[in-house]
Amino acid sequence: MTTSNIQAERHALSCLLKGKTNTLRAINAGLTSDCFTEPTTRALFRAIVATASSGDEVGVETVLPKLSSLDGKPVVDMGALFEIDNLEVTSAAQSQWVNTVIVCARKRALQDHLGAALRHASCDGDSWGEIWENVAGEMSKAQEAASPRVSRGLTEICDSFIAQAREPGKRKLVRTGLPGWDSEAGALRSGELVVIGARPGAGKTAIALQIAGACAASGGRVGMVSLEMKGEELLGRMVLTLGGKDAMGHSASAINKAVEIAQELKRLEGKLHIYDQLEGCGFELMEARARLLAAAPGGLSLLVVDYLQLLETPATAKRESRERQVAEMSRRLKLLAGQIDCPIIVLAQLNRETEKEERLPRMSDLRESGAIEQDADRVWLLAVDPEFVKAQPAGALPSKIHVQLIQGKCRGGRAGIAKILEFDRPLFRFNEAQKPA
Repeated sequence: MTTSNIQAERHALSCLLKGKTNTLRAINAGLTSDCFTEPTTRALFRAIVATASSGDEVGVETVLPKLSSLDGKPVVDMGALFEIDNLEVTSAAQSQWVNTVIVCARKRALQDHLGAALRHASCDGDSWGEIWENVAGEMSKAQEAASPRVSRGLTEICDSFIAQAREPGKRKLVRTGLPGWDSEAGALRSGELVVIGARPGAGKTAIALQIAGACAASGGRVGMVSLEMKGEELLGRMVLTLGGKDAMGHSASAINKAVEIAQELKRLEGKLHIYDQLEGCGFELMEARARLLAAAPGGLSLLVVDYLQLLETPATAKRESRERQVAEMSRRLKLLAGQIDCPIIVLAQLNRETEKEERLPRMSDLRESGAIEQDADRVWLLAVDPEFVKAQPAGALPSKIHVQLIQGKCRGGRAGIAKILEFDRPLFRFNEAQKPA
């Protein structure tokens, strides 16, 4: 630690000693005791925070008793305290000094985690899976250190609310590409965790890919983590969705049409990021990729994870029961959505009860459902419409089927909304349809 950094810490503390308001502003900016390098400055910061927390005005006279009581002994004598207090006559320079201290702390943390990642990468005895898991964990921590989310003051929150109220068109919303559904259920908002639950074959990957494609085509930046399909397979589905029957089959014209659409999709380079991992993907790696995308200029508009039960458990929960593992992942996905400031769509499997009982799904049908239901802002359930099935010849379904999309939960919105969609299975395309009379 250089002398200039130590001086920045002392000047920042001098500003904080000028009043409780200064302390609250510094904490809202992200200043913590971990930002300080010396026991003296760290103890003084803790004493200032303790003084402000007790409701007292912050100054030398009020901080000194708190300082003397910390750890049972005085760490900073009165002479040193007055010396720090006299460094800044006013609090005008506070923002500059506090920012310097925070930036220096972030750089130290970044260097520590990158160094740890390098050491893990140099290990000879571990398997590649163990090495990558450790490296990915440190990279995720490095990303957190580089761009931590700090609390906001009431004024900032009020200003943001006023701006959104006056210009609602500028709010960060993600639309599904299904206008009727968006008008009833509401577009997705940043920070939301949206769970789409369905049985195999009901189209959960197709609808997620359709939403991702619509978001990217409208200028948003999308990350799609596929744990079940390769990128070429996902792209093939997009080609069929966009090209229709003209791109289907192995004829020369169909192949040419498919190639033409694939060439056109290259325009989404930098907008649609597909990560495929057939052998599974560790949670830390997925999280690190999302943070890196969100940290890039323009941020991230949408993250899709296909699907929850295939995610490899975080290292912190590997010895826990399966329900605890899923609870840890759903909790961290919700936190991640807020930290990267975009909605996260995570797909999930439903249990077999809906098929056994021949009914529409409920939220309780989500596998390991307790934590998922609690953490999700929205739960969408997708199922073939039972009435449509009853109207078909026994054991036969046409290529176009009617699927019900149900909003089982919406935090701060309407639950219980259901809409009939037409799912063109060969083309992996959803269209809005009216329920047949």
